[in-house]
Amino acid sequence: MAKFKPKLVIASTGIRPEHCSFEAAAAMMQAEKLYHWSVNAWVAALNPNSYNIEVVVGRRNAESRSHAYEDMAEVLLCELRSGRNVTYAQYGNAAIANTRATQIWLGIPASRAI
Repeated sequence: MAKFKPKLVIASTGIRPEHCSFEAAAAMMQAEKLYHWSVNAWVAALNPNSYNIEVVVGRRNAESRSHAYEDMAEVLLCELRSGRNVTYAQYGNAAIANTRATQIWLGIPASRAI
């Protein structure tokens, strides 16, 4: 039996549920673990293994927004290291994902952050 590599899908949810593409909804439904923002509570109904990323990392207790984003990125990376297929549901358009979180995923140090 072939062993599949873990993958991370970043899916755009749009502003309202009707903005979400069929492909993004399919990725959210098929994920082994689905992480979403509280503003996307409707996403939780798509997958029984869904988690509010803000709750998981305790964003409201984080030292700063930047630290919260670093913690969120680390949660996703830990899932990948565990061999899971993970989907992160980004509110709005994923192409406009948080700049610092994207830089963290790409390994760009904070000293070079925008």
